[in-house]
Amino acid sequence: MRKFLWQGSSGTGNAKVAWDQICKPKDEGGLGIRSLIVMNQALMLKQLWRILQNDGSSIWVDWIHHYRLRNSSLWTFNGATGSWSWKKMIKLRPLLRNCISYKVGTGSVFSLWQDIWHDSGPLCLSYPRGPAVTGLPLTHHSPACCSKTSGAGRPRQMMILLT
Repeated sequence: MRKFLWQGSSGTGNAKVAWDQICKPKDEGGLGIRSLIVMNQALMLKQLWRILQNDGSSIWVDWIHHYRLRNSSLWTFNGATGSWSWKKMIKLRPLLRNCISYKVGTGSVFSLWQDIWHDSGPLCLSYPRGPAVTGLPLTHHSPACCSKTSGAGRPRQMMILLT
C-alpha cells in the first residue's frame, strides 16, 4: 500500500490516487491523512510563536534569543546564517505576521522599534533614524499604557505612554 500511495499523480508511477486527494477529509472522499507540508508549516509556526512569547519555559527559546537573535527581534532578524531548518522557519515570518496582532495595553511589554504593533511593520525599518532622533535605543522594551483621550471639540486619539 505504501508504494501505491507514495508514487503520486505524476503519470509515471502506478499510483491511482494523488496525494492531494488522499489528504482530503474522509467526508470529502479522502483518507483523512494529514498533509506533511501543512503539518510541518504548522509545527514551525508553533516554534516561531514560542520564540515570540519568550516566557522562559524553554531552553531552546532562550538559546535562540541569546545566540541567534541577540539584540534584534524575530521580525527584524535577517536570518542569513544558521541551519537549513532555521532558515526555513525564518521564511515563514510573513505567514505568522498575518496570523497575529499585538495588543498594547497596561502591563504589556513590547519593543517600540522592533515589534510589529503598527500596520507598516517594525518602525525601525520604516524610520531607521528613529532611535537616534527620539533617544530611545533600538533595544528599548517598554511597559505600555494605551488610553483613548478626548477633549472639548477634539476628536478622539490614541496615545501611547512609554516609560
